Amino acid sequence: MSQEQLTNQRIAEAYGEKREQEINPELVGVAKNVVDCYDFNPEKESFLVITDTKVMELNADFIAAIEEELKQRTGQKKRAAGNYEIVVIPASPYSATPLEKYVGDKMKNRPILLVTSMSRSHSRETGAAYRGDIAPKKQFDQIIKSKKLQQTIQKGWSVISPDRLEELNKQTAISQEQISEDNYYAELVELAKGNRSRIISITKGHNPYEILTKGAVEESVEALRERGDEVNTLMQDVAEVHITTDIGTDLVYGRGRIKQK
Repeated sequence: MSQEQLTNQRIAEAYGEKREQEINPELVGVAKNVVDCYDFNPEKESFLVITDTKVMELNADFIAAIEEELKQRTGQKKRAAGNYEIVVIPASPYSATPLEKYVGDKMKNRPILLVTSMSRSHSRETGAAYRGDIAPKKQFDQIIKSKKLQQTIQKGWSVISPDRLEELNKQTAISQEQISEDNYYAELVELAKGNRSRIISITKGHNPYEILTKGAVEESVEALRERGDEVNTLMQDVAEVHITTDIGTDLVYGRGRIKQK
């Protein structure tokens, strides 16, 4: 059994019975606010939730709430049906532990919610997804020249034919001498950067109330965005800001300087 099959089998073991229970109403609103942050378009993209075995054992109801929200959003139109995925990985006692290649492969160009017992937002796979990394040039060249791709082209199953490559190269080359696969690869790199993954990480997701249900996550994204726009407008011509509070905060900051009184 593969690692992916093994870890996702834990979904049924950890919260298969709980899925029949009513989801905590408090978590229903939280799940909506979290997914709202992505501007998720289920007709054009697939949502990925990555969690771990400790979260599934101690806070499966939050994952259930997220899944129910995604079910509703992807079930409204036939084209969007099932455009989400939940992956369960082994819990790690360390932050930034690698997520493994099979998880990294799933993370390209899509909205991703990380709900893990320890932070995995600094893993190499998360970094690659955020940057929009694609395969190295050497690997790209091997694919282009592979017999498998040539057979796919001959059967009409691929739009990347030698003629198409030449056409794309002409569009991106500054001069005729520069026409090569390098230009097409450079174009793919720019495309990947423009379509990199949107990632939110919720750490210590095994605690159902400390982080997941209290604070900013309780407020709708629309309200936060509206207030942010108001602050942005207010700050347009401000040269200096002075912040005080009843508990003793007294800060002044301006262009390039911060001081505490």
